[in-house]
Amino acid sequence: MINSEFIGQFEVQSDKLRVTDPCYDKGTWCSGLIEDVKPGLWDANVKTMNNRVAELIAYHTNVKSIDSKKNKWEEQEFEIGVDSGQCGIFEDKFYPDGETGDFNDDSSFYGKCCNLTLNKGGVGVLDFGVVSTSGWGDGTYFCYTIEEKGIVVGVKVVFMEDESEDYDFIDDYSDYDDYSQEDY
Repeated sequence: MINSEFIGQFEVQSDKLRVTDPCYDKGTWCSGLIEDVKPGLWDANVKTMNNRVAELIAYHTNVKSIDSKKNKWEEQEFEIGVDSGQCGIFEDKFYPDGETGDFNDDSSFYGKCCNLTLNKGGVGVLDFGVVSTSGWGDGTYFCYTIEEKGIVVGVKVVFMEDESEDYDFIDDYSDYDDYSQEDY
């Protein structure tokens, strides 16, 4: 069953949002920059499935209901890489330049994000963004936006597509013992 939950609000002062794992610096290839974003107050929400964050969603407060929008979510050209089991939507203006900090340093940006996702039910809001755990953890995920009159008013990252999908994980590699290097 999919559950939707309001997390809080954050403010966007510029017109750019960075979608990324908070362990990455701005130059990392698998983070995304969304431009032409509507400044103002943004709502942060998550959809959960099986006690995991399936979608991280943020949208401008002037948008009445992102789910009932006639506009369609548009997939962005970049993919979001996750190496720390978390991902966020942050105002680029306030995202750290250079190193983002250390896991155990609660005064660093990365440490604050880790503290939120580890101690606040897997999700939390900063003054300039939202961060959550990333569904199945590390991997590559897709980002989508909604626009009104050429301005981005909604952003979401999808970590888990559908509850009905069968996610079998390989716990035992013995099935692969019969293959030789020549098979590849």
